[in-house]
Amino acid sequence: WAEWCQPCKQLSPVLEKLVAEGDGAWILAKVDIDSNQRLAEGLQVQSIPAVKAVLQGALAAEFNGALPEGEVRKFLAAVVEAAGGQLSAGAAQTEDSLDGGAQGEEDPRLDAAEDAVARGDLDAAETAYADILAAEPDHPIAALALSQIQLLRRAEAAGPDAVATADADPRNAGAARAAADVELAQGQVEAAFDRLLAVIRATAGEDRDGAREGLLELFALVGDDDPLVVSARKRLTAALF
Repeated sequence: WAEWCQPCKQLSPVLEKLVAEGDGAWILAKVDIDSNQRLAEGLQVQSIPAVKAVLQGALAAEFNGALPEGEVRKFLAAVVEAAGGQLSAGAAQTEDSLDGGAQGEEDPRLDAAEDAVARGDLDAAETAYADILAAEPDHPIAALALSQIQLLRRAEAAGPDAVATADADPRNAGAARAAADVELAQGQVEAAFDRLLAVIRATAGEDRDGAREGLLELFALVGDDDPLVVSARKRLTAALF
């Protein structure tokens, strides 16, 4: 979105209404393309408003333009269905992981972090989630959210030429990891996995270790139960042994 974009201002109240109705099942994050140009380029934003549904660090679905509320509802319903209930499960997990596990009790630390995400303030969100993890290193919601923010940071830093750079030097583990971050942020999960697996097969030593480490990080973002992760993990084992 952008402050000068009138269609964005028409769509924002619809999204805000639906996120309130969702009762924590999903989070609305607004990214100002004027302030985050490299991130917008990395996510291939061509026009605004651009709505992208991100599930476990990967792009799940998207649409452009100020759609009517009914169409936005259908979009969200399709995302939840495609996720196999993971969004609803995530909301339940958040509730269960609250202080003491009390039903309905809110965690102000998570509220503050999610508010920062909703404002598009990734710096504040990153700090808030990191603070939670400093106090509770095994906090599952904060760990996943922080990993997702860090992925977006890496994809933004890699820039729009990351994939072409890695393609030109396919044995370069550092370039491959940067390109894989961009691909995963764009929803190209299998392409990201394939790229790092190719480096693991073609290299040894530090390059292979770096590519393996990067691949395991992406596995954690996508989720161990995802079929693409299950398949890629088998190929990783074959490549290593």
